[in-house]
Amino acid sequence: MKFEFTSPAKIIFGAGALREAGAIARAFGKRALVVTGRDTKRAGPLLKILREAGVSAATFSVAVEPVCFPRLNKARHWPKRKNCELVVGFGGGSALDAAKAIAAMLANGGELLDYVESSGAAGR
Repeated sequence: MKFEFTSPAKIIFGAGALREAGAIARAFGKRALVVTGRDTKRAGPLLKILREAGVSAATFSVAVEPVCFPRLNKARHWPKRKNCELVVGFGGGSALDAAKAIAAMLANGGELLDYVESSGAAGR
């Protein structure tokens, strides 16, 4: 099994960084899957910035730490079903972890468990 992992080339953090999200997202496509925490309303400012940049969005809420593999395996099909070209994580660790898993699975075959360290297919 071949596997490739690339760390993010750019991480933007700090006061006012959210304002840059629209232009950055627009460089990747016109429709985003925004993975949020339990309360999707908290992503309202991000969704507005995306719209203003010409990026429409669908949202996917993650209420708890994404340890439920069947739910994440199901969620990985959301970007294609919703015609999304990119995945944006917004919120705390659960939302970011889920967004990373969904984005990784969108670009790779197999099941999520195939990629989980020591409990995946290689650890069976």
